[in-house]
Amino acid sequence: MTLKAISNTRWECHVESVKVLRYQLPDVGNALLSLIEHATQKGDSETTSAARGLEQEIMSWKLLLTVSIWYNVLHEMNRVSKLPQSPKVGIDVLQHEVEYVPKFLKEYRENGLSSTQTDAKDVAEEIGMPMVFPTARIRKPKRQFQYESQSADPSLTVAPEERYKREVFLPLVDSAITGISERFKLMESFYSLFGFIYGREEMKKAT
Repeated sequence: MTLKAISNTRWECHVESVKVLRYQLPDVGNALLSLIEHATQKGDSETTSAARGLEQEIMSWKLLLTVSIWYNVLHEMNRVSKLPQSPKVGIDVLQHEVEYVPKFLKEYRENGLSSTQTDAKDVAEEIGMPMVFPTARIRKPKRQFQYESQSADPSLTVAPEERYKREVFLPLVDSAITGISERFKLMESFYSLFGFIYGREEMKKAT
């Protein structure tokens, strides 16, 4: 597999782009380290700085987990998106799959974070990646008057993992749930009109 650009239209391109990082993150990290070494030897400080910053960002527990989550979500959405292209898929099967994906996403919203952490743990251990979330810097609000409290923003005292769940995981899955619902609204309308027509084999038996 090779790194690919992100497409704004095709689910299949989305999932293929994420798949590379999901399954070959150590190789991408090693490629960046090689680039850093090469650029340093050539005295190319701009490339060295850019590659080092990218390597630090990519080889992090937060990104590994996010890529794993996004791949799991996109894989299901892409699988169902391709079904209408197959002449072997009956409308009843298609409807069943369309109804399954929102259920999968809602269940994933409840339990997906912990299960994905378990899956990503193997990759993190392979490359010696610390499995920790970045800690937000706690800032104290500036006082306008002397009598005002200097207590920190309560939202910044939340545990890093819980903050990740609120700010990354839940919005990502909620966005997918909304997107898949809008994408298949028309398909549901077709099924409501032609749902009495089953798969081709059933139609053959009826004739």
